[in-house]
Amino acid sequence: MKLISIAGLCLGFILVCFLIWIVWHVKIMRDVTGNDIKFNLKYFLLAEDKTRPFKATGKPSVVFIHHSVGENLCNQGIEAIPPARILFAKHNIDFYSHNYNHFNNNRPLQFPDGSYHVGYNIPWDSTDPEGLAYLFSQKTTSDSPDGLFGNAFSRALAHHDVIVGKSCYSASDIKNDDQLEKYKKCYLKMKDVCRKHPDKIFIMLTPPPRNNRIKPEFAEYNARAVTFSRWLAGDDYVGNVPNLYVWDFGGYLREPDPMSPDYNGLKREYQISEMESHPNEKANRYLRPKFVEFVITVIQKYRNARR
Repeated sequence: MKLISIAGLCLGFILVCFLIWIVWHVKIMRDVTGNDIKFNLKYFLLAEDKTRPFKATGKPSVVFIHHSVGENLCNQGIEAIPPARILFAKHNIDFYSHNYNHFNNNRPLQFPDGSYHVGYNIPWDSTDPEGLAYLFSQKTTSDSPDGLFGNAFSRALAHHDVIVGKSCYSASDIKNDDQLEKYKKCYLKMKDVCRKHPDKIFIMLTPPPRNNRIKPEFAEYNARAVTFSRWLAGDDYVGNVPNLYVWDFGGYLREPDPMSPDYNGLKREYQISEMESHPNEKANRYLRPKFVEFVITVIQKYRNARR
């Protein structure tokens, strides 16, 4: 009997270790459930900052999910143009900016007051079309979005009225027509999800272009990115979903002159250097007010349509 008891304890211990291993290996659990179990456990047990956005202010709440290009759009050149959160605040809107998960010592979520807090754990830390599509595919847990089985998309839905998504310039690296069609399918999946949440506003940004001068093949990739962006910003994509909007961010940055070596790519005036695809400060100072204006106009349009 003693041997049986010991064997039972050993088996129980092995089973517990196996279950902990499964939970801790977030990719396995994420692929099966869409939940951020590892992130949530660390959040509950280790995170000192457990602040979450709430709608206590009564103002519309906007969250912008992006990477470095989006960070610069919101905050670069603030000596000349106020940061996006200040521009939004002037219109009585709370603006939250979500960068890479690891940004700012794992506090990537900037609040309207400028402070940074623990973010939402964007899947794969990816804003490429596949990453955004996976984010939107996560199972919604509206009852406890910050609970053990919560996830990034549920948190965004629970805490914000407007969700803005932007792929980085890597989404303009469209190497062939098959990849173009794959990207379209990703956004069509997101469109279906937006339709299921008519009480929320969704805004997509077309991806910024690559700098043609970095590699000769970028001119070819950017040409397909133009096709993709025009499709994304067109009525065929957004026309029949009243809570889905697209801002042609990439269009503002793209060189329209077919005689220019930068044709379809990042405009020369917006280049930091010939080896850099991040838009420069001039671009961000110019486009930040336009971005804010577009989001404000969308909120007003959405409200008017629902009256």
